[in-house]
Amino acid sequence: MRRQDADPASVSVLIVDDNEDAAMSLTMLLELENISSAVAADAPAALSLLETIRPRLMLIDIGLPGMNGYELAQRVRERADAADATLIALSGREAEDSAAATVFHQFWTKPFDPKKLLTEVKAILSAAPDVTACARG
Repeated sequence: MRRQDADPASVSVLIVDDNEDAAMSLTMLLELENISSAVAADAPAALSLLETIRPRLMLIDIGLPGMNGYELAQRVRERADAADATLIALSGREAEDSAAATVFHQFWTKPFDPKKLLTEVKAILSAAPDVTACARG
C-alpha cells in the first residue's frame, strides 16, 4: 500500500513490513519530520512500487512472508534503477551471518530507539546522492 497523497517523485523512504502497526508507526515518525514515505506489506509489493518510485532509503523487515528481507535486498541490489538506494534491515533477531553485511548498509534489531533511527534516516537523506553509483546505471 502506498500513501495515496504522496507524489511518487517525492517519496524518500520505502518501508517494507508485513506488520501494519509497525509500518504505520514508522510512517508517522517520518511524517513528523516531513519525510515522505511509501509502505509495502511484502517483497512483491515493494518490487512493484520500485516501478514508480525511486526511494533514497528502504527500511526492510527481515521476516517478510514468502520472500524474506535478505532476498528482497538482493533483488533491489540487482536493479540498476534502485542499486544506489540505502538499505536498512529491521529485525527482531540479531544478524545471524554475513548475509546482512553483503546486502544491507545497516542492520537494526527491534526494538530500536525511534529517535536514533530518525536521526540516521535524516542523515542519509541529507547526504548528497552517490554520483558514481548514478553514473554506473
